[in-house]
Amino acid sequence: MSKKQNLQNNFLVTMPHLSESVFNKGIIYICEHNKDGAMGIMLNKPIPDIENLLIKLDLESINPKKLSIYLGGPVDISKGFIIHENGYKTNGTLEISKNISLTSDLKAINDIIQGDGPNNYRFVLGYSGWGPGQLENELKQGDWLILPEDKKLIFNTPDNLMWEKACEKLGINSTKFGGPAGIS
Repeated sequence: MSKKQNLQNNFLVTMPHLSESVFNKGIIYICEHNKDGAMGIMLNKPIPDIENLLIKLDLESINPKKLSIYLGGPVDISKGFIIHENGYKTNGTLEISKNISLTSDLKAINDIIQGDGPNNYRFVLGYSGWGPGQLENELKQGDWLILPEDKKLIFNTPDNLMWEKACEKLGINSTKFGGPAGIS
């Protein structure tokens, strides 16, 4: 990959050899990628036992029964983000593409709970981050495949099928995809 290639508004699809990590079968949407590194949101990892985590993070005001909560990545899990379709905006909204925005504002959570927020969204705690050159090195090592953004994959695909659907879009049969060597 050329160091000049900007991966913002693309997905990273985890390779099978990362199965022992938090990224196992993960789909990460890259929100920012520049000379300082990259930041993305993992989309398909619901957080188990979320009530206890919210208490530990002093976020009890968020009702997980009204709002599905995902692990966006292992960095700063006390920080919340909402990835959503464009059309909804607050002071904390950053437009990533013509289709997708990222909001980090407590008002957005309240708006969603009250039915005034974006229609299609994912609420995540934490994010996935890379320092300068780190993501480029991981791509050279074969840790990730790159897939162009598809909002249907984000908002209309069940969590447990997202990785397989991303592989299909890349022309890969995920049932034959495994191990450190890749295709089995």
